[in-house]
Amino acid sequence: MNAHAGRRVGAAGLFAALALTGALTLWFGQDSFNAWWLQTWHQRSPLERLNAWPQWRSAAALRARLQAWHDGPASMEQAVAAGLAAASAPEAPGIPELPPVPPAPEAPQTPDAPQENAAPPVIRLAAADKVLFVGDSMMQSIAPLLQRTLLREGGIRSINLSRHSTGLTNAAYFNWPQAVEAALRQHPDTRLVVVFLGANDPWDFFESRSRKRFGTPEWDEAYAARALRITRAARQAGASVIWIGLPLMRANDYGQRIRRLNAVLAQNLDAAALWLPTEELLGDGTPSYADSIRLEGKLTRVRHTDGIHLALPGQRRLASHVRQFIEYAPAAAPKADAKTSAEAAARPPAMPPNPAPAL
Repeated sequence: MNAHAGRRVGAAGLFAALALTGALTLWFGQDSFNAWWLQTWHQRSPLERLNAWPQWRSAAALRARLQAWHDGPASMEQAVAAGLAAASAPEAPGIPELPPVPPAPEAPQTPDAPQENAAPPVIRLAAADKVLFVGDSMMQSIAPLLQRTLLREGGIRSINLSRHSTGLTNAAYFNWPQAVEAALRQHPDTRLVVVFLGANDPWDFFESRSRKRFGTPEWDEAYAARALRITRAARQAGASVIWIGLPLMRANDYGQRIRRLNAVLAQNLDAAALWLPTEELLGDGTPSYADSIRLEGKLTRVRHTDGIHLALPGQRRLASHVRQFIEYAPAAAPKADAKTSAEAAARPPAMPPNPAPAL
């Protein structure tokens, strides 16, 4: 074999090795690739056509076992992984639609009492209660602030499940309703679920084989059903829900989509959650996007340079706003045991202090 032929064989071997490496990477990371494709192009990945082959889908099971081994037993990630496994199965059915949540009974009001003077609803938490934070990268910015505040002020512990690039439309990447259900089963002492979600959602999505086109009644109904599945799970677990609306966005088309998504949630959540709009809170008082607003007499930047996320002052402002709707129940007085009570009864009564001598 001459040198030229040897170089060709070497190049062919290198090409074959690179092709095999690429194929194995796609095989092992197929779920991540499918999620990226769906988020980028808002349609199913061409690799999903291979899901009918068990050998192809075996990579997902292998990856799940390796992840479980890495995380260790009894981890929160394993509980959430149960939801992911069901969501990433081939041709997994969409999340079923839920019946509308019946409105909560309203307190009687006198005709003379103006509605705007009514006290805002608050959620009372005790030190033994837990709070569950649910959301995407928007929640990742404010959850730590609220966690520290709740622990410092009320001794209340919390679980932060927020995960970037997630939402309600791409259940194949991360299934939030199932993840919340799993977390509530693992933490039955959760009494409040705070949701800040939707920045990745205002696009078409698939439910089984049906494509839900954004802006249609079918999309609104399917999206609301997924949100209501979260609120229903919380209510069945004895927890209240605070759902934070998304702020205004800089890009015009994206901003209009977010406005519509907010309207769908505000209309359908109704009594199922405490809906907190943020347009005015993080705006300058006008119906348009603002990078900076005046806080304490000073023009302060509250939005990130990407026109989507919150800068630190905006994070603090929103976290403080959410905190206003949470109250702490007074701690119960410690109960004295029988031995302590008996000793106290046998102890002679304390003498009053000597009166001061008269001058």
